[in-house]
Amino acid sequence: MSDFAARLAEANDLINHERDYDGAATIYADILLALPSNSLSRAEVLYNLGSCFEVQQRFGNAIEAWHEALTILESQRHRNVAFVFRVKASLASHERFPRAFVSYAHLDRDLVGQIVEQLDHSGVYTIIDNRDLAAGKTVSASIDDVMEQCANVIIFWSAAYNGRTYTMDELNAAVAATRKNVGRRAVIAQLDDEPLPEPVSDMLFIPRQQSIEELVEKIRLALTARRS
Repeated sequence: MSDFAARLAEANDLINHERDYDGAATIYADILLALPSNSLSRAEVLYNLGSCFEVQQRFGNAIEAWHEALTILESQRHRNVAFVFRVKASLASHERFPRAFVSYAHLDRDLVGQIVEQLDHSGVYTIIDNRDLAAGKTVSASIDDVMEQCANVIIFWSAAYNGRTYTMDELNAAVAATRKNVGRRAVIAQLDDEPLPEPVSDMLFIPRQQSIEELVEKIRLALTARRS
């Protein structure tokens, strides 16, 4: 048995017999270091890694892994159609009802709270600091954990948001994550007349809307639109 097959069997045993998804994910990540960037074996390991992340509720990481696997599969001359369908089905289950971290200025809390409530009712699962982050833990300290859980970020841009250290840290983290992997998406929604930041091609800008309902619908459509 090759070293690759032995390590794969070890990871599978951890899942099937011990339900140790953390240990299996560590092995899968280690295997990936030695695999060619465009090989079918890499796609298979990425899919398994994404499935481990899903069980761990690290949904952002799962979507990253599945998107990379799908990119590899779609580049193959002779595609495994059943495998492609399986990866797409895993992605669709999360993209139909997306999870999104909400980045906003605390001065906009009341307005953002109204928008988030409607987003939750529309099928967008939001994570927001005053409700979902551990007590006493700042967003900046939690940003890595948040990006593991969510494949999407909604940035509520305003005069209050612009220039503050904590909000700009979140904006920069969203930009970096979006550029790193096609499976992630960031949306900037404008709350007032504050000029938008310099255009970032990886992010979608939604200008100020006439009503909360219009803004909610545009955000929902942006997050659920099919990725190219």
